[in-house]
Amino acid sequence: MRLKASTRYRKGILRIGQDAWVVVDRLVSSASHHYRLHWLLMDCPYDWEEENLKLNLQTPQGPYKIQFDTGGGVASLVRADPESPRGWQSPYYYDRIPALSLEKTAEASNATFWTLSGPGFKAIEMTDSGCIIELEQGITTIQFQNPSPVNSILVSAVHTGSFEDHITASS
Repeated sequence: MRLKASTRYRKGILRIGQDAWVVVDRLVSSASHHYRLHWLLMDCPYDWEEENLKLNLQTPQGPYKIQFDTGGGVASLVRADPESPRGWQSPYYYDRIPALSLEKTAEASNATFWTLSGPGFKAIEMTDSGCIIELEQGITTIQFQNPSPVNSILVSAVHTGSFEDHITASS
């Protein structure tokens, strides 16, 4: 079965410094759809800051953070829901163990989901054309293009602080 209005999908992944990652998922269509971004994570102690859309994990290797952009959509976190498969991982057939299910959903024709993850970021601020990420090592400014099904998501990324780096997408 095909959708009446198809959706074009692009994913961008950018590593910042040694241990921070920005993942951008962009979906573009001529009609409204229900979009869902889902991360299935290890089961460990956590603190869910729902108002900031930030999950603070206490892993055996140390603290680790995951944060969604605070733009449109609804975010939720579920662990081991007894009434559904959400919040479980299945390493073997007919076996399940608890996991953290982090998702963000949106009803729209176009949607862009940002996920920032790593042990050492302090904050993310969305702007009209991208985001500003504050890390322990400095500040990274990312600019992206308006929704386009064919062009690169990234326009440029510039990091200033304990190290200097930049990237500019070619047209």
